[in-house]
Amino acid sequence: MKFFGRSLVAVLAAGTMLGVPLASAKDDKRRDKPKPQTRRIESTGKWAFKRLERAQKALGEGQPAQALTSLNEMKGRLEKLSEHEKAMMWQTFAYAYSSQERYAQASAAFEKCLALNVLPEQSVINARYNLAQLYLVQENYKKAIENFEIWFRAAENPNADAHYMMAAAYSQANRPRDAVPHAKKAVAKAASPKESWLQLLLSLHFQLNQYRDGAGVLKKLIARFPKKTYWMQLGAAYTELDDKKNALGTMELAERQGFLQSENEIRNLIQLYLYNDIPFQAAQTIERAMKDGRLKRTSKNYELLANTWLHAREREKAIGPLERAAEMSSNGNLYVRLGQVHVAEERWGPARAALSKALEKGDLKDPGNVHLMIGISNASESRWKQAKSAFSAAQKYNKSAKSAGQWISHIDEELTLDEYEQQLKEAAERKANGEAADEGDNQEAAAADGGGAAADAS
Repeated sequence: MKFFGRSLVAVLAAGTMLGVPLASAKDDKRRDKPKPQTRRIESTGKWAFKRLERAQKALGEGQPAQALTSLNEMKGRLEKLSEHEKAMMWQTFAYAYSSQERYAQASAAFEKCLALNVLPEQSVINARYNLAQLYLVQENYKKAIENFEIWFRAAENPNADAHYMMAAAYSQANRPRDAVPHAKKAVAKAASPKESWLQLLLSLHFQLNQYRDGAGVLKKLIARFPKKTYWMQLGAAYTELDDKKNALGTMELAERQGFLQSENEIRNLIQLYLYNDIPFQAAQTIERAMKDGRLKRTSKNYELLANTWLHAREREKAIGPLERAAEMSSNGNLYVRLGQVHVAEERWGPARAALSKALEKGDLKDPGNVHLMIGISNASESRWKQAKSAFSAAQKYNKSAKSAGQWISHIDEELTLDEYEQQLKEAAERKANGEAADEGDNQEAAAADGGGAAADAS
């Protein structure tokens, strides 16, 4: 069985020793492993005591096979042993099998030991704890939980290791609500909680959709084990909580530490900037990521950059990336977007150029609107003939036909007015020219009359 990427045996070994003798978990201040009893008691005969002593000495020297030899001698005379001698024998068998990782045989030996019910209370408590561990290693979670629950009722001030293993048993039995209190106590009691303990508590909170609690655990993980995965999970937790501000703050810190490398991670940060209405920083992030290669220079990414600059009301900065995006696109729709930007800025010539390229590339979502905008850009510069031609093309599409017709009527009115004004101007010019001619004639007549009078006078 795997547990957070490690075998449960390894996890348990990291938290409590599975060996000879197995760990006691009575009190944090009493962490020394209990040694097998070697004192001779009244109910232990000399023959049995000698073999138990020999077996325990072999275990202490790391020689479980020799220990089993002595124990098997006792087992061969089982009917002659007292109940207490049998209990001591089975207990020592359990230690020997455990040291050889023969966990099924070890747990069976502990069960026989406890069934005799003759050992001192503390020995029984320790045996129960060890038995629970053995069932946990064997993935028999029901038995592990049963024995841990009995042990917890009898133990005084259980230590962090015990709470951790109880939490692990409940977790593997798909009882996360029962596991959480023990996982919390394990973390709280430990001076320096192990990473796997915090991981377990985090997993339980996430299983129960307790994202606020999970975020608290992730902060502890980041403080002690500042790994990328925890930064990303913390950002995701805040997103689940719809706490976009803290999600952004978390991802910004992750970015500064160089954790955000994939395109999806960069895009997530950009979206958080946009959610928080900070488009300027989003655009700067895109430019920086494009420069260092974390974002590819694709049409899609140039379009994202352009739209982000537009969101920041930086139309001038949007034009360059939008042109690049349009050039790289397989259709003309981004040229339409570029044309719209130019129209908004009343740059009629560049607008016509972009919109004409849109028509050339084709595969447009709304070609009628493109012709309409070309007509508007021409009309705005009194290029009536070109405008009318564009509006006529726009009339061929249902969506733009009405607007195009209105513009054509408006142009016709403008042209009629222009013609009328031209006629008035020409008439005024003719009238002005005629009055000047009449005045000249009158001056000539007056001059002639004056000359005649002078002649008469002479």
